[in-house]
Amino acid sequence: MVFRATHRALSTTQVVKLYIPGDDSVTQKAWLEASKNANADLRDVVALVHDAGTFAYPRPISFSVMESVASIETLGQWFGASEQWRRALKSYAGAERISGAETRRLIRTTMLQEHLNALSGYLISVITLHSNGVIHGDLNNGNLLIEGEIPLAERWSVRPYFPDTGAGQLNPHRIKVIDLGSSQAAGTSSEVGKIRENSFLISAARRFLKPMLEDSDATFMELLRIEQEPSGDSGRFEPYFVKDSHHAVDPYELSSDLLRLTFVLNLVLGYSESSAGIDDDAHSTFDARGYSDLMQIAIEEKVDPQIPGFGGRAATAMMALSEHSRGRLIDWPRVFGLWNDLHPGLLEGFRPPAIEAG
Repeated sequence: MVFRATHRALSTTQVVKLYIPGDDSVTQKAWLEASKNANADLRDVVALVHDAGTFAYPRPISFSVMESVASIETLGQWFGASEQWRRALKSYAGAERISGAETRRLIRTTMLQEHLNALSGYLISVITLHSNGVIHGDLNNGNLLIEGEIPLAERWSVRPYFPDTGAGQLNPHRIKVIDLGSSQAAGTSSEVGKIRENSFLISAARRFLKPMLEDSDATFMELLRIEQEPSGDSGRFEPYFVKDSHHAVDPYELSSDLLRLTFVLNLVLGYSESSAGIDDDAHSTFDARGYSDLMQIAIEEKVDPQIPGFGGRAATAMMALSEHSRGRLIDWPRVFGLWNDLHPGLLEGFRPPAIEAG
């Protein structure tokens, strides 16, 4: 049970979370969650806990007192609003209020940019957990809170054609993660937590990149160099392995490589938009610097934070990419081939990097 309360002496709004009495696993989960949320290194991505404890009488009831997150919407609500906007665009095209070509352009550029902003914020939050040794184990659309923004549905209702924030200008949303206590509770294991983490990461990334893959023959999994080996047990999450090596996929590496993919897509989106509308003889605006930037973001350990299109939190996250992430989980030839199919000639002459499975 969660309550929002006002501290009388401090005149501040706080959140009090009570854990309904049960067996010892409930108390364990409460303390695990409180200890993770009290980590100051996670303050940017969790609701920081200020106090926690357990009342022993008449039955053990654990509690946490934490900061109130200025949440505007859950990730599930955000996805719902995005899908509403996509359907509205389709209906506008059907009613000839805008052309089919303009609908496709809006979905693949303006809408995709909004999705990249949200995806990068989501991944930055998850990577912050992973870099501090925390595997959530129960990521879902209800325990990811987008804060500090006007709700997507409200922005859509004010301007149906969607606010254009500038293609190729990555502005990660601020997303906080809640319910951190499940991954190490009784009856779970670290390996099960990692398998679940990978499944949630892939499921969310697939939804975020839907605007790019719409009307394409490619699937999201074709962009990755990982695969599952089904066990035949429909009631469990299946583990992911790196193709051609059979090494288990590490969630920290997966989240970091997905962020590399997001950065690359943002850079290419900016170039595709800047080249739109020019004559066929100059359809590609990529030059030697552009190709060098792509290579850096895709596979290099250290990335130049001055690459165009990345400022603030995006540049900071780019600099934090380390040897833990070398882009090996992304099928770069497939990624660039897909983009060239969507924007013929944009990447003409570019040879994507070949990365060994390791």
